Amino acid sequence: MSVPGAGSAAADASTRVRADGDELLISGMKRGCTGAGHAEQSRVYARIGDGPGGRGLGAVLVDGGAHG
Repeated sequence: MSVPGAGSAAADASTRVRADGDELLISGMKRGCTGAGHAEQSRVYARIGDGPGGRGLGAVLVDGGAHG
């Protein structure tokens, strides 16, 4: 895992996820997603809360054809 500004320190990731009605919105950047061109879904690690370090992290499963 490698994210801009945090390198391989996943607990320092700044990408965020927030609920908007029935959808989850992801804001931020990823450096790359291994196999994204072939995968039907990708697991995206992002901040889901304000807890420090890993306590604020979670994962979201994103369909390969998702907008954005």
